[in-house]
Amino acid sequence: MNRDGKKLVGRRIVVTGAASGMGEGIARLFSSEGANLTLVDIDAERLASLAKELRAKNAVCDVSSEREVNTAVDSAARSMGGIDGLVNVAGILVRKQVRETGYDDFQRAVGVNLAGPFLMCRAALKHLEAAEAATIVNIASLAGLRSQPGMAVYSATKAGLVAFSEAFSGELGPTVRINTICPGVIRTPMIDFMFEAQESDGSVKNLNRAARPGTAEDVARACLFLTSPDSNFTSAATLAVTGGHFR
Repeated sequence: MNRDGKKLVGRRIVVTGAASGMGEGIARLFSSEGANLTLVDIDAERLASLAKELRAKNAVCDVSSEREVNTAVDSAARSMGGIDGLVNVAGILVRKQVRETGYDDFQRAVGVNLAGPFLMCRAALKHLEAAEAATIVNIASLAGLRSQPGMAVYSATKAGLVAFSEAFSGELGPTVRINTICPGVIRTPMIDFMFEAQESDGSVKNLNRAARPGTAEDVARACLFLTSPDSNFTSAATLAVTGGHFR
């Protein structure tokens, strides 16, 4: 923490899925905490607008593409002079029963939700290991810990990410920490459609003990803790940010 109370001053951090939702929330909070950011997303227009607003670098990238990931990470490292932190947020929702899920849907979910963090971690590793104290935060989901019908494919990718993070931690040296956040019901553009009926009948208050859906800032605050020196003895942890889930 510097004299102004900012926790990420001097930290060079890459955030994927940064153009909207939880990724945008994390980018905004990290920027306010003094981080030097490279924002990554497939939505070029929204990404450019946010990067300009936050005075950050940006890289348009499909995280399921090894070539695009390698290019984006190398560009980020060159423009920032290295990488101290990586936050993997990019993800897609598959909300279908298995019998209704096409193989293309399955492959795309695995490509973005699981292969994406793998590719980003692998590409960034040499830069993270060159830093004095580096962090990786992977955004999984409560669905990766407690699945339910209609979410089998999505849950599988997020459970895989939890397992990947825990196993990968044993391969990292003492200067690179990796942790996972499992958000519960967080209101973002990706799942905004789910709340129309719940708001009309008042059942939205029954989501969790907090009696409300979470926000992108709720997740961003947890991510800030795991990226800042406040958590320098925390690694291989899985943090549920759920408002006290009821499942």
